[in-house]
Amino acid sequence: MLSGTYPEMRDFLYQLETAPEFVVVDNVQLAEGSEGGGLVLTLDLSTYYRNRTP
Repeated sequence: MLSGTYPEMRDFLYQLETAPEFVVVDNVQLAEGSEGGGLVLTLDLSTYYRNRTP
């Protein structure tokens, strides 16, 4: 879970999408924080790798 402002959330998601690591965003939930505390971002992520055995 990540909390912050809307521009911070957009920047984080952009960095995640453009990272060289292979990450799949399975689910995104964006909610208002408690008592005006910004936004709360919840992500479900997957990553995959290839086992390179000789």
